[in-house]
Amino acid sequence: NGYMTEEALNAIAPYLDADFPVYALAAIGFLDGEVTLQSIAEMASTYLRAIRHVQPHGPYRVAGWSAGGTIAYEIARQLLEAGEVVEYLGLIDTTSDYSGLKRQLALPLGAITEVDDAAILLASLAHDVPQSLLQELQALAASGAVTAMLEHCRSAGIFHADIDTTTLRRHLAVRASIQRALIDNMPLPIPVRVTLFTAAEGARAELAQGWAALAQAGMEVLSVQGNHYSIMEAPN
Repeated sequence: NGYMTEEALNAIAPYLDADFPVYALAAIGFLDGEVTLQSIAEMASTYLRAIRHVQPHGPYRVAGWSAGGTIAYEIARQLLEAGEVVEYLGLIDTTSDYSGLKRQLALPLGAITEVDDAAILLASLAHDVPQSLLQELQALAASGAVTAMLEHCRSAGIFHADIDTTTLRRHLAVRASIQRALIDNMPLPIPVRVTLFTAAEGARAELAQGWAALAQAGMEVLSVQGNHYSIMEAPN
């Protein structure tokens, strides 16, 4: 779970054991008529219903990239609460603490606009894109040119090149709803061993500190070449 492209999934597929088929979960809100989910617990329970439709009982293996790692962690917690066995929990460049993002943002109390969503998206990108690009995007968002900002994100490779403008706007709503949910989320300790993959570029090793305090069965940290995005691309 996360923002993985079909290309990223296809790149990983040849390295996976055929005895362990992988099911990918799509975020809710991309399709016409779908309403974005508002909390990590709600996202996890929604995806868990789909997981258990395919496999009613464990042992389970769950993993996620970026925000998807946080959701995967909550899925594991809910499975344990239901008396199931979680055999593997993988977090791919996922942080446990979003308090820094919360301090950056003054979240509106009233109706949420696309400009508000854009501010949340840009705050979440602050450490993962060049500052010059971030400033260009911030200038567009500040002037209310959200569509132009999204199209600039697409041309810069933040979003897939084939995504149309309508889908871009839905993508913004989905990402902003996930970021809001992350800000409000407080992960609880669980008796599962965590495998954390960290991107070698960007000093991401500190991510392990937060998860180490939560993973009651211990953890393994593996550094992978690339940054937060290219960690999910070949050859990384």
